[in-house]
Amino acid sequence: MKSTRPFLASIFLALSALSPSAFAVCDTCVTSAIATATTTLTTAIGTVVTSINTGFNVTLVNALRGATQTLSAQQAKSAELVAEANQRTHAAMETERQNARYAVPDACAVVAATKGLQDATRGAPALGGGVGRGAGGGTRSASGGVTGEMQKALDISAGRAPAPAPEHQAALAASGACGSFVSSRGNPVRANTCSLAGFSPNAGNGHPDADIRAETLFDGPQRADMASSFSRKLTVDPDGAERQALEAYLRNLSTPVDLPQLSKADLARSQGRQYMAYKDSFEARMSLAEKPSRILAQNRTANPALLPVLKQLLASDVTGAFAKDYLDKAYPRWSTRGVSVDEMMNLEAERRYLNKNWHVQMASLPPEAHVKEQTTMMAFQVLLLQRISERLDTLAVVSGQGVATQVRQEMVPQLITLHGQASH
Repeated sequence: MKSTRPFLASIFLALSALSPSAFAVCDTCVTSAIATATTTLTTAIGTVVTSINTGFNVTLVNALRGATQTLSAQQAKSAELVAEANQRTHAAMETERQNARYAVPDACAVVAATKGLQDATRGAPALGGGVGRGAGGGTRSASGGVTGEMQKALDISAGRAPAPAPEHQAALAASGACGSFVSSRGNPVRANTCSLAGFSPNAGNGHPDADIRAETLFDGPQRADMASSFSRKLTVDPDGAERQALEAYLRNLSTPVDLPQLSKADLARSQGRQYMAYKDSFEARMSLAEKPSRILAQNRTANPALLPVLKQLLASDVTGAFAKDYLDKAYPRWSTRGVSVDEMMNLEAERRYLNKNWHVQMASLPPEAHVKEQTTMMAFQVLLLQRISERLDTLAVVSGQGVATQVRQEMVPQLITLHGQASH
């Protein structure tokens, strides 16, 4: 707004410049009227100037007041927005911190075992010696690269076929072993023995000397000829060549040559019935002696009940890649046949300590998440302790039977003698 002060001042100066002498020739009344008008006009002009100045000052003050109020309101609103942003930031940070506190280190893997491990530990394959010692008769596995003679020997040992004369059993076993498990490169002495006996050495089963090597039971049937090339294998096929190799080894552990089946006439005699009673006692004790071997064979046999467990592990961001690589190397047929219980237990241990992703995950988690993982590992340890307790029970019974055998060997002959003396 432009100021009116310069314009009003010029009018005032012009009027003031009029000298009273110029009106001397006029009538006194005229001079008086002009003076009065001048005074009135000067007063009016002053009043106008005062009003204008007052209005200008009021307008300026009001404008300044409005600007100040607007600025204050904007500052308050800005401060409010900043406070809300800070509050949201702190709330998000606290939520993230709380989520990290209650996070599960590996949500998929932690419940994987509940998908079928319990069912897998309940079953038991028909492996072992005679029908009373765990084999249970039934149908036999596929040939698995063994000769007909070897298969017959396995059928006799498993109780699927009656035992012929001992010499016939020995011939079947010797011929079958030479044609199924003997490699001239891996065991030249055994191969030469087969040749001298008139048999052709051949490892048709694909696992040289699997019928006489402890690795067949403890480390799985080996395809290598030399022990320097063996590799640890915790999962064995439930049928085929590996199953036959395992059965052949267990046969040699139990009763390679059994007594022939008695005829009806023989069993009708008192001696035949005494033989039956004594044979039952023999089978029971041999079954107990073979029990640890059968448990180990059971825990090393692939079980499809564990497939849901494996699929759950593969869904984990932390464990999935490690488990996939582990399974492909350990047992490539896992996707259709599952793995053994021992393989599953070994994977459960290795997916942590030998898994880089697990270490990275644990390093980034707060103490509360570590407590959850420790709780899970403690629960796994409880399961392992329970399995160890079962093995200790088995070993204790087997050891007790060994002591009982020694007592019988020492004291039964004397008891028989004293009984005979007292009965006469």
